[in-house]
Amino acid sequence: ACRFLNSSTGWAGGFFSDNPSIGNLPGIYKWNSSINLNTNSNQIEEKKSKVYPNPTSDKLTILLSNLFNNETTIEIFDVLGRIAFKQKFQSILNREINLNLNNLEVGNYNLKISSDSNFETKKIVIVR
Repeated sequence: ACRFLNSSTGWAGGFFSDNPSIGNLPGIYKWNSSINLNTNSNQIEEKKSKVYPNPTSDKLTILLSNLFNNETTIEIFDVLGRIAFKQKFQSILNREINLNLNNLEVGNYNLKISSDSNFETKKIVIVR
């Protein structure tokens, strides 16, 4: 068991034995140091690509996260899983991709951003 009073003080239980083959182990351990118990949501968000405007009528901008450095493929799937759009990008200026989606029907789609070792999916909506 482990309990923390605050971010710098906590205790964990151990056990105590008089058995010479095991030795005397402390019965309780005390943590007395600084620890960051908070998750920085900004660091998590920096690892995600951004897609806007969403919903869109025809143009979509994708700001790629730092996870996408090499060749990047953008795929858009309709609700039945069929590919409605696919394009590969080799060299991306300012990590920004601009798409013209005026040939897609009104509806809900899944956007997949992928490279050799990473991928992300986003939901997008086309409106008119």
